[in-house]
Amino acid sequence: MPGPVARARGIRRWSAAVFCAALIVGAAETSAQATTSELHGVVLSAAGDPLSDVAVSIAAGDLSTRTDADGRFSFGAAPWGQVRLRLRALGHAPLDTLMLLQSGLAYTVRLRLARFVPQLDTVRVEATLAYGKPARYRHTGKFDDFYERRAKKPGSYFTREDIERSGRSQVSELVSSVAGITLGYRLSPRGMEPHLRVARCTGTSGPRGSGYGWFAVYLDGQRLRADPLDVLGELKTSEIETIEVYRGVSQLPIEAVGDACAAVFITTRYTPGSVLDTNR
Repeated sequence: MPGPVARARGIRRWSAAVFCAALIVGAAETSAQATTSELHGVVLSAAGDPLSDVAVSIAAGDLSTRTDADGRFSFGAAPWGQVRLRLRALGHAPLDTLMLLQSGLAYTVRLRLARFVPQLDTVRVEATLAYGKPARYRHTGKFDDFYERRAKKPGSYFTREDIERSGRSQVSELVSSVAGITLGYRLSPRGMEPHLRVARCTGTSGPRGSGYGWFAVYLDGQRLRADPLDVLGELKTSEIETIEVYRGVSQLPIEAVGDACAAVFITTRYTPGSVLDTNR
């Protein structure tokens, strides 16, 4: 039988071991209280089907995972307190949920994601040819010169749409709407006759036989050797597809360089053999 000294030493060893074990258990409990909170869940579609590969994250703890084939996810060590649970999946509206988690407890949630079908604005695509020539002229070369000159040369240009918007019925009225060109009338042996005056030129277009060379008129590519106002007065805007007006020598295309100071190029809507649809 051990003596008093041996028994005292044994008691001291046992007490120390119990004390150390108590410290370890206490530390484990304190750690668990600070960090442990479990969160499990399943993510379903609006129809109730499990959704796989959904990105699930907890913003506060910077934790993330993805749902499995059964739509399930799990966080074994979620932060406690108020956390934001975020769900993201292709083709579905995102979902953010605020949750209040308590340490030492496990939570199970069921979440549903709604389908998301983005509505895109209608985009109208209109094919164009070289120099911005509209696709409606694809099968004719009749208007190539107009769109090429419009892209390269200074001047005033009227497409069919511009002519219709102007509301003018006479070509001479449309030409005189260009800045620097005025339409007037003066007394002549034939009575009151119109004339076009170009601010950059020293002459006018009329009356007949007087100064028409200053204002050249080209109709469907051909220079007309007549009083321009006789031509412009006879043409109706309903017959015209494009009009080009050049007011001054510096603006003239190479075709008009010579005796002219200003020029008007007119392309009609219909000529023999034209493939242009004139009934639009």
